[in-house]
Amino acid sequence: MGQRRKIIIAEDHDDHRYLCALACEREGFEVLQAADGRQLIDIVREQRESGDLRQVALVISDIMMPALTGLDALETLRQEGVELPFLFVSALGDHETRSRAMGLRAMGIFVKPFDFVFLRRFLREAIVDHGGD
Repeated sequence: MGQRRKIIIAEDHDDHRYLCALACEREGFEVLQAADGRQLIDIVREQRESGDLRQVALVISDIMMPALTGLDALETLRQEGVELPFLFVSALGDHETRSRAMGLRAMGIFVKPFDFVFLRRFLREAIVDHGGD
């Protein structure tokens, strides 16, 4: 039996991070959690160094976080050659934010507040059915 696929969640609000992690775990993913963009980068680097980066199916990140925004974290990781799929969850839905996210090859932005049932459906359809083991 292979390892469970992983999702990294970067969100500075503990309750939002917990609910998002719960939705992902219910879909069978192992969840790694970061409270800001710097921790997100650290987790991705640790996964790469341990040889487990291929197990990461998705990164779900807030945009506005302390220390480093989700967009800045994604930009740093792209510069390091990391091509993980990113999905942003944010209260920011303006054109400039969307344009920057798409320029960094993000999958999209779910605007807060969003329905966790919708997130679970997205995980099943976009990750499990099309990108699973």
